[in-house]
Amino acid sequence: MKSILYLVVFIVKEILGTPVALNGDAFISFDLKSIPTNPRQSIVQLRFRTIHPNGLLVFSKGTKGHFLRLEIVQGRLHYSSYLGGSHQGGISTINSPRNYLNDDKWHSVTLTREGRKSVLCVDKIVASNIFQGDYKDLDLDDVLYVGGMSAESYQRFRVTATRNFHGCLGDVKYGSTSILPAAMTGININDFTIHGQVSFKCRSKANHIISSTNPNLSVRIPYRGMSATNSFFTTSLQFRTLIKEGLLISFIAPKLKLHLLLSNSVLVFDVTSIHGYKTELRLGSNLDDGEWHKLTASLAGSEIRLALDGQVKTKPVNYTLLIMGSPNKPRPKIFLGKESRRETTVLGFVGCILDLKIQNREITLKDLSKSRNVQSAVMRSCRLDNYCDPNPCKNEGRCSQDWKQFYCNCDHTHYEGQICEMSVYKPTCEHYRAMGLHTSALCLLDSKGAGNPYTALCNVTSSARNVTSTSRTYTIITHNKMTETPVGNAKLTGAFYKHEITYTGSARMDQIKALIQKSKHCRQYIRFHCFGSKLLNTPRGPSHAFWLSRDRHMQHYWGGAEPGSSKCACGMTEPPSCAGSAKFCNCDVRDRIWRVDAGYLQDKNTLPVTALLFNKKSKRSDFTLGPLECWGNNDDERSEQIMDEKRRGNEIDNRLTRACPSVTKMEKQLRESTPVNTTPRPTLKSPDNISCVTAKTTSPQCQNVSNTVENNTTITGNVDHGNFSQNTSLQANETTLETSVDEDEGPALSTTAIVMITVGLITVIVLLIVFDRINRKYKSPFPCKFVGAPKIHVGD
Repeated sequence: MKSILYLVVFIVKEILGTPVALNGDAFISFDLKSIPTNPRQSIVQLRFRTIHPNGLLVFSKGTKGHFLRLEIVQGRLHYSSYLGGSHQGGISTINSPRNYLNDDKWHSVTLTREGRKSVLCVDKIVASNIFQGDYKDLDLDDVLYVGGMSAESYQRFRVTATRNFHGCLGDVKYGSTSILPAAMTGININDFTIHGQVSFKCRSKANHIISSTNPNLSVRIPYRGMSATNSFFTTSLQFRTLIKEGLLISFIAPKLKLHLLLSNSVLVFDVTSIHGYKTELRLGSNLDDGEWHKLTASLAGSEIRLALDGQVKTKPVNYTLLIMGSPNKPRPKIFLGKESRRETTVLGFVGCILDLKIQNREITLKDLSKSRNVQSAVMRSCRLDNYCDPNPCKNEGRCSQDWKQFYCNCDHTHYEGQICEMSVYKPTCEHYRAMGLHTSALCLLDSKGAGNPYTALCNVTSSARNVTSTSRTYTIITHNKMTETPVGNAKLTGAFYKHEITYTGSARMDQIKALIQKSKHCRQYIRFHCFGSKLLNTPRGPSHAFWLSRDRHMQHYWGGAEPGSSKCACGMTEPPSCAGSAKFCNCDVRDRIWRVDAGYLQDKNTLPVTALLFNKKSKRSDFTLGPLECWGNNDDERSEQIMDEKRRGNEIDNRLTRACPSVTKMEKQLRESTPVNTTPRPTLKSPDNISCVTAKTTSPQCQNVSNTVENNTTITGNVDHGNFSQNTSLQANETTLETSVDEDEGPALSTTAIVMITVGLITVIVLLIVFDRINRKYKSPFPCKFVGAPKIHVGD
């Protein structure tokens, strides 16, 4: 008889497709070694419903390190698999374009993979991917997890930034194997294992959610049915938000105020008397992470208590608060959001509240419906507009937001601007002069704007308050051969002594090139002091010395001469003024007299000098190479310099202090007036791009916004940007059958009757199975029962 009952339960639940509810700790595992698998093909089907933005749905692993991972990330479905090769290059990914999947509605998922081709279908919206590697087989022959894993498994499999699924799962199929029937019957068959407690009561949370969208909202909660005392208060709720600040609940008694709020992502519970005596508790951090957090707060007797996500703090109330003798009338006022509509200093909470109870009475949206502005500012569903996903801040800027815009905090980067798009360090010293630099100093520059600053000397030739037409601010980059250097003081390579030039201050060549390109003029002094040795051996050749440009090309001219002329400065006059009328360089006379050829190299296309080579016969001679000097700004940089001048006014820009810390001679008054502004700058969503993330439109300008996925992912289907009101719930209606038998009104059923009833019940069940199979043949809970992967060329 017991076996028959198990069979009945199994068949009924198989027919009804009863889902299971997972609480974030429970999950199901299945040993894949017991079933045959096809490494060339993968098929996963399931339905889910949740209010949580993140959760692991399916994770399958093989003994070779291959894996398949299906999870919800910030309300979107994300698929990834590892087929082999380098770990980063061997991963295939798909991001579903459909977002807000944590809307407490049922969503159907079908994942199919054939070799390197994968297709992910979510509610008829299809995203496909062709893996670019050479591997086609996914060997998943170890274990399958549904709904999550243990903490030890997360660490062992190196699965990061994921938490267990919290919600309802139904119709889970891995290949041809149904995962849930064994869990439903409670029978441990085919190597299924249930971890934790799995429930079959999958109920919607919609009636228990209150979602506030306006920080100016102030809703007074009706007091009927609550405790009438002014000295007792208790509340419990779960909340979810993306905003650091916000007042959740206020309890206002005649001589006592209680506030429950978020302050800089920390939960604060404070009690304040009319005389200003205050007791406060703080718990948690980073509570604006978009996850659900559970709290309880209470004032009872001489103690306040605050609990958050399993952590508890208590504190005795100040004795002054207890001797106030607050009467029970008038009754206290309780507000959700701002304390009152006239209150402007503290903004209300923006986010979602679940299972709100005050004074041990449940508060629903129906209780708030009589308050003003509730219908426009409070919703039943939980939908947060995440302006920070994807992160609009560039260069690793930290994104935060309020209820209508995002902010970029660039403090920990080398960038500034609304989205951290501009390097905080300027490309030339001319910019620092415009910002208030009027004395020479070592400064950090970022000529390329790549966030990797280098050090250069800013040589200001006149005071910023006494700028003349001949004033210059040089950007000077030194090197390892700044002093007079003997030619023979280097390694002999063939017939030449080679002197490599390395520029100091962490200046890389790409930064130096950018500096030269953004400067109007650049130059580098070069000098050869010779005794009985030739330089360019003009005009006959070959050259006894040459230098290498920034691109390592040989240059056969010297300082003061035109590029490519094979001359020195004295050879550029008409007639040449060199020693020896037939020579173009003084040293080419090669007599026993110390002579000099010197001048500036000024070709921006070849500077700076990266190496000098001298013939071994010049061993007794020496050379000098000056630093790279650049000044002025080209036309593109001039506009930015003018902008800096306007910003500066009579104050030293605070960025100048950061860029040029060695400045010590600036006036104390100017230094003390340096503005310090660490508040991130707000940036409204741009209507051209960022707003398309949440806009309810399919306009052409929004269709080019990046909603695609990696690795040549293509998307098909009609994507509804956030409006899921037309989705049909697949949850079965729960029906309770109540039957009562009065044992005093008739005899008990005979054994024959029980057998007949059992046979009849089995007959009905068999008929239901037949009708169900026929129905499933023509109607499936999966809109994308099987989606063919995109075709690729033969050989792919």
